[in-house]
Amino acid sequence: MADLSSIPPRRILDYIPRLIEISDKSIYGSDYPGPGVYDIKANLQAFLNIPIPKEAIKKIVDDNPRKVLKPLSRNR
Repeated sequence: MADLSSIPPRRILDYIPRLIEISDKSIYGSDYPGPGVYDIKANLQAFLNIPIPKEAIKKIVDDNPRKVLKPLSRNR
């Protein structure tokens, strides 16, 4: 899996122009709290608005992390 933290959402397609192609193998990360990331909610919102298909966004911020990370409780 590719961790996308440390890449500003507004520049992510400059750094990873094939993001749609690797969306099955990518996980969103914010680098919060870190240099240039002052608001985690605003950072996530900026990522959710990058111009790629919503299906790819869902994989990166929801589906792929669920595959890699264990749930916090057995009830989920």
